[in-house]
Amino acid sequence: VKRAVTCAAAFVLILAVSLSLMIRAQNYRNEAEKREAASMQILNDLTYGLPDSLADVPGSYSRIRDILYNNTEDINKILRLTRNKEAGEYEAAVNYEKLATAENVLGMHNEALDSETTAISLFETLAGSGYEKAEAGTASGYNNRAIILNSAGRYEEAGEDYDKAIGMQQALAHGDDLVLARMIFNSGSNAIDLGNGNLAAERFDQSLGLLDSMDKSADVLDALSTVKYDYGVLLYRSGLYNDAADMLSDAYEDINALVGMNDSLQNRSNSIQIASMLAACLTDAGNYEDADRYYEEAIKDAEILAQDEENIR
Repeated sequence: VKRAVTCAAAFVLILAVSLSLMIRAQNYRNEAEKREAASMQILNDLTYGLPDSLADVPGSYSRIRDILYNNTEDINKILRLTRNKEAGEYEAAVNYEKLATAENVLGMHNEALDSETTAISLFETLAGSGYEKAEAGTASGYNNRAIILNSAGRYEEAGEDYDKAIGMQQALAHGDDLVLARMIFNSGSNAIDLGNGNLAAERFDQSLGLLDSMDKSADVLDALSTVKYDYGVLLYRSGLYNDAADMLSDAYEDINALVGMNDSLQNRSNSIQIASMLAACLTDAGNYEDADRYYEEAIKDAEILAQDEENIR
């Protein structure tokens, strides 16, 4: 009997210890999950939060660059703690891309190219391992690096990266046509810098073909007015004044529709720019009456804009 009691006591002790270990293990798992969630939230805040909130503040890009540069160190520390390595690496790549954009705005082209190349490398590694979001990230990376190369005056290299970005974006199973249209437009703008007006016109037509098939959201109207403005300027410089006037007139309608949705200073400034270009084009086409009307609209809107900017200050 004594032996049986001893065995029973030992069994109870083993059961209690096992239960204690199970509870402790679950607590560790719960704490690990909390740390994981906290780490990913910090990564998200570092990558998307503060830099985006500052982006529209005049003169803020030097500060944004410092923040993003410091983020790279913080993100690398978090990556050593998190179990979700792929998600962490993706956030790191996005941060490098934002850093590259800020550096490019500041004219730090070499630094921007280094940052963007790092982002592309991270995206490509993730895409190779099957991380789906990284495929779109890789296309975005090549497009962004092309923008930097264009800013640095390296137009041939920019054209090569734009072609890569467009091909990758077209190959995506669930690609965003608005993103694709912007990439194609960027390629067309780069073609102008290369002195290839025919390629530019071809790319602008492709971009407009995509945009015209979309619902006219604010983002689509913004893209439409931008493409049509640059296309109109290209036609104007080619001496095709009537065609240019038609294109710029469409751009003016699109930008004013956008102002109706989002009456921002930037959109109104773009409206004035398009009206002024349209007036100049109509003048060269000999249509002085319509030219005067658009000049008057541009002057009136510029005066209102100046007052609003003064009030904002």
